[in-house]
Amino acid sequence: SPSVSYISAEEMEFWQDRRVVDALERETGAILRSNGAPGAATSLFLRGTESNHTGFFLDGRRLNPSTSGQYDLESLSLNNLSSVQLQKGASSVNYGSNGIGGVVDLRTADTYGYTDEGATVEGELGSNNYYRASGSALVARDNWGLSIGASRLTTENERDNDDFETTSVTGRFDYETVDDLTFEVLGTYSDTEKGIAGSLSSPSPSDVGETENWLISPGIKYATDEVSVHVFYSRGEFENDATATSFPTISNIETDEVSLQIDYTVTERALLTLGGLYRNDELRMESGSQFNERLEQAGGFAQLLYEVSEAFEVRAGLRFDDYSDYDGAWTGNIEAIYTFDEENLSVFAKLSESYAPPTALDLAFDSNQNSDGSPANTPLQPEASVSYELGLRQSLFEDQLEWSLVMFRNEIDELVQYLGHGAPLYYSDTYNVGKARTEGVELGVDYTATSKVNLGLGYTYLTAENEETGQRLLRRARHTLQLSADYFITDYLSLGAIGTGYFDSEEVGNVDHEDSFVVDLVANWDVNDRWSIFARAENVLDEVYESVAGYPSLGRTGYIGARLSF
Repeated sequence: SPSVSYISAEEMEFWQDRRVVDALERETGAILRSNGAPGAATSLFLRGTESNHTGFFLDGRRLNPSTSGQYDLESLSLNNLSSVQLQKGASSVNYGSNGIGGVVDLRTADTYGYTDEGATVEGELGSNNYYRASGSALVARDNWGLSIGASRLTTENERDNDDFETTSVTGRFDYETVDDLTFEVLGTYSDTEKGIAGSLSSPSPSDVGETENWLISPGIKYATDEVSVHVFYSRGEFENDATATSFPTISNIETDEVSLQIDYTVTERALLTLGGLYRNDELRMESGSQFNERLEQAGGFAQLLYEVSEAFEVRAGLRFDDYSDYDGAWTGNIEAIYTFDEENLSVFAKLSESYAPPTALDLAFDSNQNSDGSPANTPLQPEASVSYELGLRQSLFEDQLEWSLVMFRNEIDELVQYLGHGAPLYYSDTYNVGKARTEGVELGVDYTATSKVNLGLGYTYLTAENEETGQRLLRRARHTLQLSADYFITDYLSLGAIGTGYFDSEEVGNVDHEDSFVVDLVANWDVNDRWSIFARAENVLDEVYESVAGYPSLGRTGYIGARLSF
């Protein structure tokens, strides 16, 4: 499917990505907005959907979002990852809730079934007292394997009280107990402290927030040529301590989840997948008053992949989820891919449904009151969407040129909105009252100009608006442009340039948001089999811009580092 992207570890190393947001920024359909310099709160508007409409997973385990439903993207590292896999468009049948915009699945490296071992350590320094140290290690044997990666990053950024420091580690262990039966355990942990500089018009000289996020998950997998059974348990916690701020708040989400997936090869042309989960979330917020809520979810799904012929494949799925606090949700999808072999052309079409339950903040502000303060029964329900996609992908000139084109449309209903009723009563509530529509076109082109030079182009045209008011959704650029070029001077020395531009978007108050086009450069030199030196320059044109109005991004910066492999 041209709606699915695979970002390899080699690609992320070449472009010197340090966080998941760095890798996603090169993808069509992805708009990333940050409240300032690295470490500030970052939102992902995938195909124009809300920032809480994209699910994040680690090897299929759902990562805990913040109480706003938005993931802690600014500190989500790439430690120990073999790839980042992005599915754009409604994805709830396979992945469950929060799949209206799509899904990002972070995949760790396979760690057994072969013999290998090794380790790397690296250090990096740069502008604004930037320092980063990281290390990784891998041991793989025929029946067991262990991998681990860790990093530590600190920077002062440019503004007062804009310091950022984060420590993170991700590890995985696999052990084949008997033939076809494997035990696994994986875990991730991050601890982040960020000075909250505030906006230019309302600076904050001393506010500081700290976020801790962890997950541990054991599992068992049984796999033969005909059937695969995978079951795992996950325990995770997200905590944000903002007590050293103007509005002291502690937010906490604790999650337990059990998941089962069975893949059965019915025939050589048909694969049946069955799955189910149980999830328990404990939500807590302390900000003057206290909010405590327990939510339970149980769900199941079935999907069939059927090869009608060597050129034609059909996929269809159905899912139901039952909730403790609001109505259950049915979702389904059907998609088809047809390949014209002689033309190296694939045509893809998909119709799918998805949903997103209310976030912890939605529930915390659900006071069930009318504008006069009288009781009102306005229980919240999951937000829902229907997504349409039509795509083409083709390789030309003996795979020297590959292009893809995707047309998409999302119709989102039951959006949760917070409404304040104002003076003199100041009562407020959250309601399922919104409707939104996002639609557009994604174009991607990759061209191997020579054996040493590769060129890339990505372009997204997007319209996103609130259908109730007719107003555009904030911070969604109508035009997103991504240009890239890499040049392999020798087998050991390479250069790369990438430019990202956002054009024609709006801010609060229907104010036109300034356009921006930012260019970054990278250089990689493998000195020998053990030593590598790398350097990069970000915003080399010294563009003065604000990703979010009132929160300036960094000017021109430079970084250099070295890596030792052994």
